[in-house]
Amino acid sequence: MHFRYIAIIIILVCLSLIGLILIQYNWIKESFTIRQQQFDNSVIESLNDAVELYEKYSTFKFIALNKEMNERQENFPDYRALSTKKSGEQTYNLFESTIIDTNSKTHQSFSAQIGVNPELLNKIPKERLINLEQEYEKYNSYFQNLAQEMIFQNKCIDEKLEVDTLELFIKAEFARRGIKTKYNKAILDGNTLGIIYSDFKRLDQPIFEKSFKIEIFPNDYYSNSGILTVYFPDKNSYIIQSMGIQLGLSGFLILVIMACFGLTLYIIIKQKNLSDMKTDFINNMTHELKTPVATISLASDMIRNQKIQANAEKLNKYANIIKEENERLSVHIERVLQAAKLDKTQIKLKLGNVGVHEIIRDIINKTQMRIDQENGQITLELNAPKDMIEADKVHVTNIINNLIDNAIKYRRENEAPQIFVRTENNESGIKIHFIDNGIGISKDALHKIFQKFYRVPTGNIHNVKGFGLGLNYVKEMVEAHRGTIEVESQVGKGSEFTIFLPYETKINRLNREEEESNKA
Repeated sequence: MHFRYIAIIIILVCLSLIGLILIQYNWIKESFTIRQQQFDNSVIESLNDAVELYEKYSTFKFIALNKEMNERQENFPDYRALSTKKSGEQTYNLFESTIIDTNSKTHQSFSAQIGVNPELLNKIPKERLINLEQEYEKYNSYFQNLAQEMIFQNKCIDEKLEVDTLELFIKAEFARRGIKTKYNKAILDGNTLGIIYSDFKRLDQPIFEKSFKIEIFPNDYYSNSGILTVYFPDKNSYIIQSMGIQLGLSGFLILVIMACFGLTLYIIIKQKNLSDMKTDFINNMTHELKTPVATISLASDMIRNQKIQANAEKLNKYANIIKEENERLSVHIERVLQAAKLDKTQIKLKLGNVGVHEIIRDIINKTQMRIDQENGQITLELNAPKDMIEADKVHVTNIINNLIDNAIKYRRENEAPQIFVRTENNESGIKIHFIDNGIGISKDALHKIFQKFYRVPTGNIHNVKGFGLGLNYVKEMVEAHRGTIEVESQVGKGSEFTIFLPYETKINRLNREEEESNKA
């Protein structure tokens, strides 16, 4: 896929994500506004009910504290009986009487004003009913006088206000409507706006404007009313908490979508890079395979020439060329096969006792002629007292050979390669350092060098050949031996690769256990 199409997909998805986030933001904002309105309405209803209940409480308390009113209630037992008992529970002794007129003043007073059952009134003697009506009229007259006294009493708001009792009513109403956040309250004089009571640390004008306000005793004859002010300092955070599930779910879904988009984008870019590397690999492989094939073909044609056949020296020369190119071709094919086996995890290590120093010396001996041709030098410091490890000799040889080969290939132009190989021991294994004076590796490329098919850019150097499989193979094999590989590099100064291989990989034991279980 061309990068332009990937860029278009990225832009479209980003725009879609931005649109989705904006829609979610507006939805959350509207939901928050609705929750605010619901909260405000609940608070206003709670305060109205609390103030109404408190005013009723004040009225009942005023009546209850009136001694004469209490005496009149105690001296009116028949009225209490009529107003509290049902007709089926009535215990009056019925006297002979005539059915009273249901349109009479007495009947209407008791049935309409104090709600006595009309059927019960029909069963009470007329004389007793008239007597009850007279007593009720006296009682009602006194009650009205008492009500007038209460209305016209001239008390200031702070004299008739019980803050603790009002607080109980407020808390009860808030609890009934599920309002469970902290609040501050203040009571102001309705005329002077002076503070009668406050639990605010500071009641300034901005807080007062944001507070809920309701009048207490609004019907006071002398306008001795008060203003109840309630402020919720954590109102917004409380509303947001109440939306916690919605916010959490929205945020989670957006994160999931963004994560899926990021993962998809990562996979697309990775696949594109892999496709580019495979294309580069195929081009390199074609070139690497065509060169020895062409050379072999040319040498074969020369051998068939009768003049060449007559010259034993030239014949031997062309035969050696065919052999060398064939070996070169075999190496390339073997590397590709190794990569294929790594993909299919078909490689099984054949472990045995391996001398690391011996392998290093053998490889140096074989590559010494190549190094001499480049006027280079390899310095060995094989300082590890213990170099025998449990490993696969073939793969350890390939690991070391690949690293030395890279040090030679990626030398600086017009400069002889200088390679330094050093070994040392630690408690659990051997470390091998490969230091060169090559072109170095940039920081951007440093974390990619172990990827399959990846080749470090060589700048102006165009003679570096390869498939980008060497370091990937090295890393896979080192880790297969339960070892590690590290690299440090600076562009223009060279690189240092350090591999660690343990004395014992414990793979033999695992393989034996697997074989024994298969046999069983």
